[in-house]
Amino acid sequence: MLIVISSGISQTAKADTVDFWRVFYNRKEINTKGEILLKVKDIKKNDSLTILYFRDTPCSECETNVIVENRHHFVITQGKGQGTFNPIKISVFDLLVKADRDYSYVYYYEVSDNYKTQRIMLFKLKLE
Repeated sequence: MLIVISSGISQTAKADTVDFWRVFYNRKEINTKGEILLKVKDIKKNDSLTILYFRDTPCSECETNVIVENRHHFVITQGKGQGTFNPIKISVFDLLVKADRDYSYVYYYEVSDNYKTQRIMLFKLKLE
């Protein structure tokens, strides 16, 4: 069972850009703003979180990354893609195996030949 603590489409406003993202648990979209709670007893080996990230100044050739870190900034799991708004999938089972029962933090950032964007915290994730 998946419990969403907050609902709504997540948005972050920066200087002159607007960023937003959509999160899917397996194939079901979940609207989150702030935090997601996952019930450990309901997690299956093939479960995944997929993040679609978009900004009004997209890149098509950059490397896109979603990383999940614990509170000590240790990377628990990560996913990579190419281009803004292409889905990036991470294994929920990896989180179950490697994460504490404390909060984990999900970040997004991009890498190109000329730059690495500042990472953006998308939401907190808790296994219960």
